[in-house]
Parts: sequence; structure tokens; C-alpha cells
Amino acid sequence: MRDIVGILAVGLPVYCAGVTANSPARSGPGTIGVPIVLGDVPIAPGDILVGDRDGVVVVPLGEAPSVLAKLGQVKAAEACLDALVRGGLEIPDFVTAIIESDRVEEIS
Repeated sequence: MRDIVGILAVGLPVYCAGVTANSPARSGPGTIGVPIVLGDVPIAPGDILVGDRDGVVVVPLGEAPSVLAKLGQVKAAEACLDALVRGGLEIPDFVTAIIESDRVEEIS
């Protein structure tokens, strides 16, 4: 990514692994509307990308209705866990179960 000062000044969200002074202007205009792979994740034209400070998610366009249908359940589960943490919960039961299972190995 480049031009970080200007991008942040106008309030655009930016996600990148580094800053580069190179400009794409010298290699000509880019191509629009073609599939790409970003961080080993395929992204097709029309896919939905959503990002915040916690990360970025790619929703394939064909899966958007299914994701939307599940969104209410996810938000309710997160709100419930947030309330439990505010009430003093330190380790959720599902995390304790994983830690106590054979799926975790302590390495010294």
C-alpha cells in the first residue's frame, strides 16, 4: 500500500502488510472484474469483503444469503459471551473443554 497519510486522512479503511513507495501508474491501468487470490484466499468479482480492526472476511457472493441468515445467531452468541465476560467469566466452557481434551498438547 502507498499514500497512507492521504488515505487515512480521508477515513478510508486500509488493510496491508506493509508500505511501498512504488506506484502502479507506471505499469499501466489495472484489470477490473477478474478473480484474484489474496493471502491464499480466492476472491471473485461480486464477492463481499468486510474488514475491521480484527481482520477481513471474504463472503463469496453465492454464499451471502446463507451467511446473512446465520448472522443473527452469531451476533446473539457474541453478545451472550460478552455479557458473561463482563460478569466475571475468564475462560468459557468451550475453551476449557478443548484444553482438557486430547486435542491440546502442552509442549515444555
